[in-house]
Amino acid sequence: MVFSKKYGSIFSIYLMGRTTMVITNPRVFPTIFKDSKLFDFRNFIEGLVQVVLNIPKAAATSKALKDANHAQYVKHLTGSSVYPLTEAFIYSLLNKINDEISHLPTRGTTIELVGFSQKVVFNASCKALFGSTCPSDIRSDVFLFDEGMHLIFANFPSFITSKYIKARERCISAFMKMLETGMQNPNALAASQDQVLIDEGFDLQTRGSSLFGLMWGLQTNSTQAAFWCLAYLLTKTTSDFRQKLFEEGKEAFKVSLTSTNTLTATPNIPLLTSAPYLSALFNETLRTTSGTLMWREVSRDTVVEDPESGRKFLARKGGLVSLPARHVHLDEGIYERADEFRPERWIESKDGTRDGKMGRIGLLPFGGGVSLCPGRFFASHEIKSFVALMLQLFDMEVLDPLPGLGLNQYGVGVMAPTGKMRVQITLKNEWKGALKA
Repeated sequence: MVFSKKYGSIFSIYLMGRTTMVITNPRVFPTIFKDSKLFDFRNFIEGLVQVVLNIPKAAATSKALKDANHAQYVKHLTGSSVYPLTEAFIYSLLNKINDEISHLPTRGTTIELVGFSQKVVFNASCKALFGSTCPSDIRSDVFLFDEGMHLIFANFPSFITSKYIKARERCISAFMKMLETGMQNPNALAASQDQVLIDEGFDLQTRGSSLFGLMWGLQTNSTQAAFWCLAYLLTKTTSDFRQKLFEEGKEAFKVSLTSTNTLTATPNIPLLTSAPYLSALFNETLRTTSGTLMWREVSRDTVVEDPESGRKFLARKGGLVSLPARHVHLDEGIYERADEFRPERWIESKDGTRDGKMGRIGLLPFGGGVSLCPGRFFASHEIKSFVALMLQLFDMEVLDPLPGLGLNQYGVGVMAPTGKMRVQITLKNEWKGALKA
């Protein structure tokens, strides 16, 4: 915001060794998204996976591999096709929560909500994707790598990036061991992506790097967002909003105790995805915590026009274009009282904005155009499931203030919290039969 007020809605800076045109007016975004050849995402992402994930150039640039992976994303991550993965996640999530409950005192306990959210959501997602042999014990290394991946991509010196690179290599090694042993009951997405790599003749190292990349891409943002959704729900919403969200979750999940006093649930995924208060919380959380930067490389000299001012700007071949989603999300001209967390805005207006006419370009946590995240539907299901189940199962009392946003990860996606946030959790009376303590 400060930059656009000083320099206008389109300005250029020198970044990562290249001239970068920064566009903050979302009404220009469709022009960039529409012409994917002129404003190319391919070269950018190919460079990123080579440097950040240590994937060989032959795999990163393989058209056959990219086409096959895209087909698998469409097949397994869109519409009702993502339901098997969601169901596997919910099953694994309940198993992990049952494990946590087995150690829970009758009067409850104090948890660090950041660590708890990461642990249960990461573990459930990992097992849903890769089956029972998923290396879920690499969680701390995954988040350490995520903390510094932008530094690796920007070619910071090794004395700064070495700990992040070592974390990445430990993760890749864990995936290689999983592949050597054999995945047990993986989701069709993970199995098919690995099979494509085998069919194309890539080695174990490349397969391990690629599957680690799949997990990292589908995992870290959704795990951070799961924490933020629950934290905001507990600290920034009204009791009326929480009650309505609770009722939605109760309808979407029929929670019960089995004959062995284990918690189980029968999910209604279409109801979960369409629930207005859960969706409002999800949208508002991503609006306020996402720092996504969308990147394109200019393939030939071209002119970009700002439709509001009429000014024209030259984008040169080889330069970068950056579209900052957070600038849009916090724009007072688009969102009334944009600096406030107010999920009700998504109930009052279809797209949460002042005039209700921004459509998709008003909320861009998952990118846009050809770079639109293929895992966005699964991420939504993960986060909504976690919040709905936590609200049904536990009474929760917040003991610490809401932590701040870790702006050091601005540009990567959902920003990490700067604190751990203690919460007192107690299993609700109707579920205390599940306590083993």
